[in-house]
Amino acid sequence: SRAVSTEDLTSSFGWTRASAFQQHDVSELMRVLFEALSLATTDFAHVELLYQGMLESYISSPERGVRRAKDEPYMDLQLDV
Repeated sequence: SRAVSTEDLTSSFGWTRASAFQQHDVSELMRVLFEALSLATTDFAHVELLYQGMLESYISSPERGVRRAKDEPYMDLQLDV
């Protein structure tokens, strides 16, 4: 059987022939994919409903009785392994 070319796929990500040999991680692929989907569809909200979450960042000072929180949307998770 014959190998399948990936040139169309890599060029659709905006990568050059040289950048195809650089390491790309899954988070970068997801950002490129979501950006392409947002440009290709008029209803990107459905994609966001499936893949976007909210992260609450907060700072608290029990001594002062202060807690400040901020909700931030995310499309990928950062995990320490």
